[in-house]
Amino acid sequence: MVALIADIEHIPASTEAEALIYENSLIKQLAPKYNVALRDDKSYPMLKLTVNERFPRLFITRRKLDDGALYYGPYANAKLLREA
Repeated sequence: MVALIADIEHIPASTEAEALIYENSLIKQLAPKYNVALRDDKSYPMLKLTVNERFPRLFITRRKLDDGALYYGPYANAKLLREA
């Protein structure tokens, strides 16, 4: 596979968590053939605020829908997000 490399792009990140989130989004966007670990439906958690309800709710989700809600994230550490 090394012989097939045409170009290498470097993207700096401030933290390891930021790098992991960016890597996850690139894998979902580009769907590389040999990276099956993050290519499936797994994703990082986000906070969802349901502003279109009479009593808005805030909860953790892993799917971003086009439902009029506000989404914050993604966050790298689900455990810390739940604790907060």
